[in-house]
Amino acid sequence: MVSIEPIIDFDFFNFLPMITACRPEVVYIGYDNHNCRLPEPTLEKTQKLIEALRGFTEVRTKTLREAWNAPAGS
Repeated sequence: MVSIEPIIDFDFFNFLPMITACRPEVVYIGYDNHNCRLPEPTLEKTQKLIEALRGFTEVRTKTLREAWNAPAGS
């Protein structure tokens, strides 16, 4: 099991292989629920990660929302 909670911004092409190497049965992903103003990835980037992970493992999502630091109109 891998837990990515709270999710912080990541480099997709480095992060995905690290998770893949763990061969998890399930991955939990969610944004911060405590308003800590962490450097969060955009919702689009997180959804892309979720899609890639679902190609080889079960993904359970928690809080998914626009990142607090997302540019206006994203």
